[in-house]
Amino acid sequence: MLACATAGADDALAPPDVDFFAEIQYGRADLREFDQDSRAEGYRVRGGIWFNSLARHGLEVALEGGLNQLVRDTRNSAFTRSPTPQEIAAPPGGIGTLQDVDVNAQDRLDISGFEIGGRLMHERLVYIRGGLLAYRIKTRNNSVLTYNGSTGSVTEQPIAATDSLSGTGAYAGLGINVALVSDISLVVDVTRYRIESEDVDSFTAGLHLRF
Repeated sequence: MLACATAGADDALAPPDVDFFAEIQYGRADLREFDQDSRAEGYRVRGGIWFNSLARHGLEVALEGGLNQLVRDTRNSAFTRSPTPQEIAAPPGGIGTLQDVDVNAQDRLDISGFEIGGRLMHERLVYIRGGLLAYRIKTRNNSVLTYNGSTGSVTEQPIAATDSLSGTGAYAGLGINVALVSDISLVVDVTRYRIESEDVDSFTAGLHLRF
């Protein structure tokens, strides 16, 4: 009886049969709907748990989460524009009649988010993944304005214009897991994200570590 009781206690204290994993990937995303190109660069850092006790017929199930940096892009531009009616009505002092405005601008776009979802892999080779992406879109514009008039010029730097938008969208993807050495694999996947009612396709490649 004592032996049976001891065995039962050992079973109750047995650790769960799981493996942890971590991934770091380089990615490109098609962000033409956000005034970027079709190969905007970013990175993905993911981690999760493989539930070995749920494995059946070569299928494995995992819970995953990660940080997704779709793009962080800064663009500089310089151009000359015509003055607005408000600028014509109230030009800076000492320049006479306002003629045009030189603009030196810096625009920054940052699209990132957190993923949480699941993954199903067959024979440690092909996997599908899906879940939710909590994203944030941040923009910032800095500009230096030079007002050119008939008798002189004045340079001003307005307060930077910033904007931030958050939301939640779904994602679904398909990937390949290629073993390199024990518990280290090359992973390549394509994922479609839903961001601001737009479909964003992403291609990533990197390393998967299982431990």
